[in-house]
Amino acid sequence: MKNFLLISMAISLSGCLPTGWYNASVTQSRANGDLTNCQVRAVNDVPTNIQTQTTGGYFIGYIYIPTQGSVDVNTTLREKVVAQCMTKRGYQTIELPLCPARVAIPDMNRPVILTEKSCFKDISGGYYAIALK
Repeated sequence: MKNFLLISMAISLSGCLPTGWYNASVTQSRANGDLTNCQVRAVNDVPTNIQTQTTGGYFIGYIYIPTQGSVDVNTTLREKVVAQCMTKRGYQTIELPLCPARVAIPDMNRPVILTEKSCFKDISGGYYAIALK
């Protein structure tokens, strides 16, 4: 039972790690540029398609009030196009923990070698840098 709990905790915690793109032969600056290019391509290939969806609702007395919201139904397909583009450029997805706040932003003009001390450092605009704890 104890081993089952440890394995369950490890699996549940591994699902919480942020994912990013990694290619050992490119600089982090180029990796961020490649990601932006793939995202732009995906937006051009799979444009936004906002649709109104009704999900449940509630009653006030005898009156039913549905809950509605707008959603881009192409989001998942666009994410697949980005993944396909990055994979074609030689990247693979990796999961790393977030860096502690004290960790400095690394040199973005050097390729990165992953180690057990690697972590993601938030650098702004939705981009991460791979740093060392």
